[in-house]
Amino acid sequence: MKGDAYLVCPGPSLADIDAEKLRGRGRKVFAINTAYPKVKPDVWMGMDRAECYDPEIWAEPFMKIVRGNYTDMQAGGEPIKNYDNVYFADVKEPAPGKTMLDYRNHNDPLVWHNNTLAAMLHLIIWMGGKRIYLVGCDMGGKKDYYDDRELPPEQREYNRKLYKAQISFIKALSERARSLDVQLISSTPDTPLNSFLQYIPIEEAISESERKATVEKTEIKHALDAERKVAVITPTRGDRPQLIRAWRKMMDYQTVRPDKVYLIDRKPKIEGEDQRERIHEGVELAKKDGITHIIIMEDDDYYPPDYIEKVLGAWGTQHIIGGYYYPIYHLKDRNRVVYNMDMKMNTGIVAPPLNSTAFTVKFWDSFMQGDFAYTERNLDLEMWKWAHEINTPYKFIYDPDLMISIKHGIGKVAGGNHSGIKEGCAVADNDMRWLTKAVHPDILEIYKQL
Repeated sequence: MKGDAYLVCPGPSLADIDAEKLRGRGRKVFAINTAYPKVKPDVWMGMDRAECYDPEIWAEPFMKIVRGNYTDMQAGGEPIKNYDNVYFADVKEPAPGKTMLDYRNHNDPLVWHNNTLAAMLHLIIWMGGKRIYLVGCDMGGKKDYYDDRELPPEQREYNRKLYKAQISFIKALSERARSLDVQLISSTPDTPLNSFLQYIPIEEAISESERKATVEKTEIKHALDAERKVAVITPTRGDRPQLIRAWRKMMDYQTVRPDKVYLIDRKPKIEGEDQRERIHEGVELAKKDGITHIIIMEDDDYYPPDYIEKVLGAWGTQHIIGGYYYPIYHLKDRNRVVYNMDMKMNTGIVAPPLNSTAFTVKFWDSFMQGDFAYTERNLDLEMWKWAHEINTPYKFIYDPDLMISIKHGIGKVAGGNHSGIKEGCAVADNDMRWLTKAVHPDILEIYKQL
């Protein structure tokens, strides 16, 4: 049991408890005897005859545990074994020198100390409870119970003797339980138990239980996405360290993080452009890690914090996906052009650039086994031609703010426009006002230094 346990007794102080607040995250509620119907717990236990309890309890959906030799006991003219979630527990007295802490195997019966409270404590510890709050365990008081029931003198005297035995039992148990990292805590005010147990008011106890149960929120995925493992592959040649520094910052501030990031940075093995080989190297590494989906993020382009989030949000069952249009910005000339990109090749096929293309590992394998690899100057043209050739499901992202293609002329470049944006297409941005609004401040400082 990961959360805390709350063991609820029917003592007088239970009248002051908001029963609705007892149940919630980070805790399991156990109740005994006539604590029901005030409390509807996760697990209830009663070791007396059925006539001792509210008859409606047998129709409740929570787990109900009764003495093992009461299988023929009836309620409402029906054997209680026919009701839902009723279980029968065998009990036995512990061997000399033994306690409930010595009986924790699956086939062990519950230890019997002549009261239900001890049996329930055994069950909680057996279930793995480590932090057990005792609620409504007054062990006496001005009233007999939390409700209006009053006992005759002889029954009241019986209860008083039982309480004294329980107090001694709990004191001894709490001391021995510490060796198993089991802690008994009182959340009952004015009980004799507070003379040796730590007392934590119920409101504070609930608050602490809920705090410990807080789980970091993550994206709720569609069933198709739940099996998706995503990696970013970035090919680079070690010849633009300033831009790699910007790339690292962009990876750090992504609102959705990939499962893996592969920066393929090594000396060139061939003289010409080698993006294809570096991407292939990254995919082979990704396959060993069980990656299913690849996002290409080039080392010299600008990706806003929500880039990966947008790509994955748009990606359904398609095998390849890409940005349809985006701004181009030239850092040297400080001018820009905002294209409503017409990425059609001469054949009429639309081919988004590699810097905003993502694909499945299955698509890449089919592409490398096909006839289009090494047929074009750029890898993106080959991949999108192959997608159209085999009629694989694809998708375009129509978002002009998806990313920015940065032109700079630093190191080995595969795309065009690095020497300057075509005359007549550029829009001046001499004071970098447009770029300042468009990119993250940390990235802007790096761009200003180029």
